[in-house]
Amino acid sequence: MTKDTDLDALHGDPRWDKTLAAVEKASFPCEHDPKNRELDFWLGDRDVVDAKGNPLGSSRVELMLNDCVLLENWTGGGGSAGKSLNIWDAGRKEWRQTWVDDSGSLHNYHGDFRDGAMRFEGELYDASGPT
Repeated sequence: MTKDTDLDALHGDPRWDKTLAAVEKASFPCEHDPKNRELDFWLGDRDVVDAKGNPLGSSRVELMLNDCVLLENWTGGGGSAGKSLNIWDAGRKEWRQTWVDDSGSLHNYHGDFRDGAMRFEGELYDASGPT
């Protein structure tokens, strides 16, 4: 809108800045809600180790879809691989994670970021049912 010369005459109108801000917020809702930024600490590449420092695998986490979704790419030390999609679900007021891997597993989790930590929970399903 700021580059559209047909709208130049509106730039001096006192409502212009408010309208521009509303359009920006509607166009990029995840950039303007602090809940969407709670997992940004997870972004990047890292080697993953257990509590004793033994290597478990590597992880790459990146933002996608207008910074609304975190995509995790996991490679296990034994050659396994998996991916998760993580999103703040504003309608449910909770974080959601869907995890899939190369063994055919699918896990759905929900949770919240509180006390400095993300807490997810959910049921796991295998051939015998939920656990």
